[in-house]
Amino acid sequence: MDTPVKIVLDVNFEFDHVIQQCIDPMDSVMLAGTVANAQSMIAMTAMSKVDLAII
Repeated sequence: MDTPVKIVLDVNFEFDHVIQQCIDPMDSVMLAGTVANAQSMIAMTAMSKVDLAII
């Protein structure tokens, strides 16, 4: 895979810090950001062209 998969996390997700620690060493996955609510999730997903949103 040439470009990493972009994901965004909902900070209300119970294990967001654990997921971030797992993602950091991976070259094929990039954390685009974390958000606090659904409206921010939609905006972040659209602006960053995120491949996966974990809510």
